[in-house]
Amino acid sequence: NNKRLLFEHFLINENTKDEYPFCEFDILYDGTVNNIIKDINSDYIFIGHEHKPFVIDDRLYDIGTSGCVYDDLTRYTVIDTNTFDIKTKIVKYDRNGLVNDVIETNYPCRSYLAKGFFGIVI
Repeated sequence: NNKRLLFEHFLINENTKDEYPFCEFDILYDGTVNNIIKDINSDYIFIGHEHKPFVIDDRLYDIGTSGCVYDDLTRYTVIDTNTFDIKTKIVKYDRNGLVNDVIETNYPCRSYLAKGFFGIVI
C-alpha cells in the first residue's frame, strides 16, 4: 500500500562517533524525539529498546519486549499491512521458567542481564 516502514532496535544517533549508536532515552521524555522522527523518511517507525510499549504521534511505535519484563505478561505487536491496523497483544507466559533458565545457563553478562531484564540478582 505504498507505506514506508522502518524497524530499528532504537532510534539511531547519526551524530555519534561512539560504538553505541543509539540515542539516549532522554529523547523520549524531553520532547526531542519529535524533532528526530519528523526528519525520518518513513510512515511508520517501530522500535523496542525501551521495553515498554508506547506510541508517539501515530508514527513511532515501541513494540515493547517479549519476555524481558518484571511480570508474567509478555507483549507482541501485530501489523496488518493491508489496513495498517497496529495492535499490541498481551499474553501470559511462564516467566519463572524463563528466569530459571537464565539462572541455570552460563552465558556472558548473565548477572547484568538478569537484573536489568528480570529484576533478579544472581
